[in-house]
Amino acid sequence: MFNRIRQLFLNPFKPKTNKPGGFIDFLSNLSHLGFTPQIIVEIGAHYGLLTHELCSKFPCAEIYAIEPATIAFKNLKQNLQDVDNVKMFKYAIGNYNGRALLNINSFDETNSLLQAEEASTSISGLLKHESSEEVEILTLDTFCVVNQISSIDLLKIDAQGYSYEILEGAQRIMKLQIVKHLFIEAELQTIYKNEKLFPEIEELLNGYSYRLVQTYNCNSLDRGTAWADFHFAKA
Repeated sequence: MFNRIRQLFLNPFKPKTNKPGGFIDFLSNLSHLGFTPQIIVEIGAHYGLLTHELCSKFPCAEIYAIEPATIAFKNLKQNLQDVDNVKMFKYAIGNYNGRALLNINSFDETNSLLQAEEASTSISGLLKHESSEEVEILTLDTFCVVNQISSIDLLKIDAQGYSYEILEGAQRIMKLQIVKHLFIEAELQTIYKNEKLFPEIEELLNGYSYRLVQTYNCNSLDRGTAWADFHFAKA
């Protein structure tokens, strides 16, 4: 595991400006394997850019798009108002049920339930805290029970440093292995305070008998690769 991470740091990639590219490659790779998902859950749907890609690629799938931030959720609904196979939910997903404070940052793709680190980096300006918003938070286990979801073909997580907590709140469905494929963003350098980095996330998923398949969208900061997207599947 650590040799793989070391290679990422030794061979850094420049930040990608076209974030959907890696996700489209991932979807194409699944399609080539004959994978046709029926149920997709997207945590951190933002404005719906990648949700739209999912709708285009899999028009028969039932897609659950989840986004906690008010402004982003408003844009999500507006951008997907004519799409029939997407259900949209204004929640944060984590490891408990209740209320939480969402940190609203200067670049809203960096909004997080975690505060940004104060260390100066090339993306510090994007992480500048502007306000906080109280949001409803659910575990993924609870969300699946409430919405009567008994299987997930594709689980996509883009939660700005909060991926580990989301997986902690999904113990039931992960132990039952009702999730077939995960596409999950994780950091290799600390960007948010108290966040769990990729090695801990991989260890947690390995404990559920999921294995890393491929890495996409490697993004670099001053000390090498800082974050990337990872495809996990049932072992």
